[in-house]
Amino acid sequence: MKEQIVYTGTAYGRRVLIKHLTPEFLPVGLSFSISAGWYCGYVECLPDDWYYNAHEEEAELDFDVYGGVTWEGMIPNVPEINNFYALGFDTNHFPNRPWILSALRSECIKLSRQLWVADGKRFRGN
Repeated sequence: MKEQIVYTGTAYGRRVLIKHLTPEFLPVGLSFSISAGWYCGYVECLPDDWYYNAHEEEAELDFDVYGGVTWEGMIPNVPEINNFYALGFDTNHFPNRPWILSALRSECIKLSRQLWVADGKRFRGN
């Protein structure tokens, strides 16, 4: 699998990372649309966040992001930024649609805001 970082930034005080993944080869019978690859968006969970070290299943139930939360864990081997713990999503879902960077950033911002709100509710006891 080839990975290319297409965006790094911040939203609601959290690091955001977007990668483009492309398969190096396709087994016979797989759709041509997958050959163009897909994107994965990651949003940092801070150590004092409610969802830090949570289970992916918990986060998937609580957050509304394209395709649901499909990643929970450390994002290693990112030269531009230090490793960080994140929740993430991917665009490899049927039907696959074309994505532009601004739409991917919007999904990351949406997830960042939901993490921020969830953490605020926890501190307020809601």
